[in-house]
Formats: sequence, structure tokens, C-alpha cells
Amino acid sequence: MVLFAQQHTQPVYAAGSVVNSLANNTTNDTSRTLREAILAANNTPANANCGAGSAGNDTITFGVFVPLTLISFLPNIVSGAGLLTIDGGGNSTISGNNAVRVLMGDRAPILPCAT
Repeated sequence: MVLFAQQHTQPVYAAGSVVNSLANNTTNDTSRTLREAILAANNTPANANCGAGSAGNDTITFGVFVPLTLISFLPNIVSGAGLLTIDGGGNSTISGNNAVRVLMGDRAPILPCAT
């Protein structure tokens, strides 16, 4: 007689960050900026605002839906850290104000709702 034990498998989810601040900093506070979310997705978190870094796939969404105007370059999106999806929900814009580039990376970001 052969018995098979049912094994419970745990699904793997992408790490997610919800940007809830229009600030352009990495201050260790209760706010999460786009800069902090990108650094966490690169597996190099600047502080505890976004939790531990992620070497897997990541999704960044926005809890604030107004134009975000950058005053300095965002961190590069680096390879070796999975896919990165930045989803603005169709309601967010990111502008370099004709002064700074918006996104740069050596892994292609997926922008499903970029506006």
C-alpha cells in the first residue's frame, strides 16, 4: 500500500509597493515615495518604508493620483531583480518638467497604464 500525503503549495506573489507621497526623498517616515519604491524593487531599500528589498518581480502602484513632478533623477531600474511593473491606474502622470529624465534602466519596466 502506497500513501501519498497531500502537500500544500504556497503561491508566489510579486512584491508590491503603494506610493502614497509626492515627496522626492528617502526619509525614514510613514510615507512611501516613488524613489523609495524603486530602490526597494532594485533590492536596495533606502529605509524601512517599503519593507525589505525584493529580488523577485515587483509592482509599484499609486495611492495618490495627481501629477508627480520630479526635481531630480529617479534611481535606475537595475537588472537581476525581476520584472518591474509601474501601474499608474490611468490617473497618474510623472513629469521630468523638461529638466530631468523620468525613468532609466537596464531592465525594461512594464508600464501598463502609463499616461
